Amino acid sequence: MSPGLAGYRNEFLKLALGSEGMTNDLFAIASRYAQADIPDSINLALRMCKLTAIQKANGKVRGLNAGDTLRRLVCQILPQ
Repeated sequence: MSPGLAGYRNEFLKLALGSEGMTNDLFAIASRYAQADIPDSINLALRMCKLTAIQKANGKVRGLNAGDTLRRLVCQILPQ
């Protein structure tokens, strides 16, 4: 996945899997985020995205957004 505004990628989060303490911290952060138990200022930052304009074949322009990596990770894991 492409990086969000914070600039980090999934590869950066994979580094946390090498350490039990870091994995536990990442789990705690993701759990609080999934339960919406985070400060409003952090929530606002995680909701921001990078918007890229893509020109379609018919000449119209479509917006493509890349949200925060942590938000995307939590949103993909929740349904599972």
